[in-house]
Amino acid sequence: FSDLNGVPMAVVERIEVLLDGASAIYGSDAIAGVINIITRDNFDGLEINVGYSNTTDNDMGTQRYSITGGTVSDKGNAWITFDYMQRNSVQMNDRDFSSSADQRANGGVDFRSKAGYPGSILILPGSKYSTEFTTPPDYYKIPAERRSEFLDMEIIGTPGVNLFDQNPWMNLTPEIERSGASGRVNYILNDYATAFVDTMHRKLKTHIQMAPTPAFGDINKNWGILPSSNHFNPFVISLSKTKKVEDVRDVGFNHRFVEIGPRIFDIESEVFRFLPGLKFNIGDSWQAETAILYNSVESVLFGRNFVSEDPFKEALASSDPATAYNIFGPGLGINSASVLDLLRVNTLRRAQSELRMFDVKAAGDLAELPGGTLALAVGVETAKEDVSDLSDSLSMANKIVGHGVTSNAGGRSRDAAYAEFMVPII
Repeated sequence: FSDLNGVPMAVVERIEVLLDGASAIYGSDAIAGVINIITRDNFDGLEINVGYSNTTDNDMGTQRYSITGGTVSDKGNAWITFDYMQRNSVQMNDRDFSSSADQRANGGVDFRSKAGYPGSILILPGSKYSTEFTTPPDYYKIPAERRSEFLDMEIIGTPGVNLFDQNPWMNLTPEIERSGASGRVNYILNDYATAFVDTMHRKLKTHIQMAPTPAFGDINKNWGILPSSNHFNPFVISLSKTKKVEDVRDVGFNHRFVEIGPRIFDIESEVFRFLPGLKFNIGDSWQAETAILYNSVESVLFGRNFVSEDPFKEALASSDPATAYNIFGPGLGINSASVLDLLRVNTLRRAQSELRMFDVKAAGDLAELPGGTLALAVGVETAKEDVSDLSDSLSMANKIVGHGVTSNAGGRSRDAAYAEFMVPII
């Protein structure tokens, strides 16, 4: 595929939008219509563009620079351009309409998350968890229609529902940076043939911030229970006087890893396009063209401040205050930096796509009819596409809390031939 962000505006001459068949011009991919970005052809001289824009809140500065040089002669023409663009990010809470996920004041609904900080109790003492069962029930064996009876979601020491407002942590628009170079050469070989080369290289960077990782214990059986062995389990004293300790100390929870920090994504993409070809004039009314296309896009997504599942599970089970994780402690600094570092992990995802294509096409007039000229367009093309999208081993093994991915790779080959007549009736 082609990333439209990889097309520098400095080289765009016009954009054509054709709603119906255009295979005579663009090949078999354009049977149902086409949007074609046409770059400059004859450009002679030097053009420098500098631009700056911002919002009325003065918090999303955008700067653009480009320099284009070209020449035209009796043997053809050529141009090359360099461009750079950078835009600052804007946070959700920089705007009143998006400052909170609770949109009830705006006529909407409350989108705040049930994974809050400090953690929330999923099954409280005094509920049917401790009165109906002699041992802690398996939440996943409770009938779905009864699960709400066991999900009180209150925070210890602060009665009431504990919800987390994720919007202040998130980008409304991310920080982006784009740079690259493009060029085109048209060289007239003789009266019948012209050679051309079109090439482009781009680098794109995006910086995205999201809310800290949520831990939904009610939907994760692997680590969704705070075991009785945890040093910071608050039910050790409060309930052991009335019931057997082993019956009441395991408790479910929801939690937000605020101390780990916001999840950060840095995405870097590199785009390369190379298109050499030949154009022919055949007789008075026929034109033909052949070209080879190579287009590649490589992207790397690097994530920071994620939580590794196995160390988190070990920290939940630890009886040592130096290595145990405190789910319900209020305020920052409750867990030591050493414990947080054991949980914190980075993620990596690499994606690549390649397109290789060769085509030959011709179009021209066949005969004059009473209603006008009978015209024909024909062509053949062959293409090979390869894609891959590969993630790190921890993500692939579902060992990152609140983070699921897939990996895939594949290819496709296609061959096409087409013919299109234009027959004037009246």
